[in-house]
Amino acid sequence: MGRSSQGSKLTRKVRKYRTRLLRKCLLLRYALVNRFGSRKVVAEGGPVVSLTSYSTRLSKVHITLESIAAGRLLPSRLILWVDEEKTLANLPAPLRRLQARGLEVKRCNNYGPHKKYFPYVQGERIGAPLVTADDDVLYPDTWLAGLQAAHEQTPNQVVCYMAKQVGIEEGVIQPYHGWVTQLDKTPSVRNFAIGVSGVLYPAVLQDVLKRAGEAFVEVTPKADDIWLHWHALRSGVRVRQISDSDEHFLSVPGTQDIALYSSNLKQGGNDLVIARLYTTDDIATMLKD
Repeated sequence: MGRSSQGSKLTRKVRKYRTRLLRKCLLLRYALVNRFGSRKVVAEGGPVVSLTSYSTRLSKVHITLESIAAGRLLPSRLILWVDEEKTLANLPAPLRRLQARGLEVKRCNNYGPHKKYFPYVQGERIGAPLVTADDDVLYPDTWLAGLQAAHEQTPNQVVCYMAKQVGIEEGVIQPYHGWVTQLDKTPSVRNFAIGVSGVLYPAVLQDVLKRAGEAFVEVTPKADDIWLHWHALRSGVRVRQISDSDEHFLSVPGTQDIALYSSNLKQGGNDLVIARLYTTDDIATMLKD
């Protein structure tokens, strides 16, 4: 093994160690803040932040919520959607503590991953930008402020930290796993926002989703990103990644949904949904943009 390869291996080990250390520090920080903190988790002026959780993940979602609440910009509302009445009646203590600081925990139907946005657009007053978050991510303190700043620059676009470009060759949409990532900041209806790092949806698209209703239940119950992109495309709402490369954030250990990832990506579930939804006219629209 040459010196350069040994150096690269050492560098990777150092980076991995730093990542583990940072994650441990953040987990401890947010656990302590949840136990002893009193700062409100919401404030006027920010977007609405909406997310969902379920089952055993509810025991750790407070860590993600605390990371959002530690941001430089606070949401105007912070909403957690749950679909089980018994869960709502017996919330874990960390969530009850967050409720006392402004978190809203609301009951909704079991819409799967669509719970993070659909109950809000269905039943709440639309006006503010809506940011969706995943329940297993440690969001940095610049996260919400970055989305809000991007929204103010282009108020009628979807803005996000991570996007792919829909792969199209010879007029045919290619398999999802091969779509290109790390786009630049150019907005396009061909850009496909990835939910895990956070996405901001303007009011104009929220209205579209409200009118579409529960049709996703029959078409794409487990792939909300596809449904959201398809409606943005059909509505002429462009998607913009807010930096020149996609951004991945640290995850909360022990929370990754392997089953959903496997069915949507590894088993080709996304491709089946895409084939049902996107028409030749949709493809032509993306190629023109």
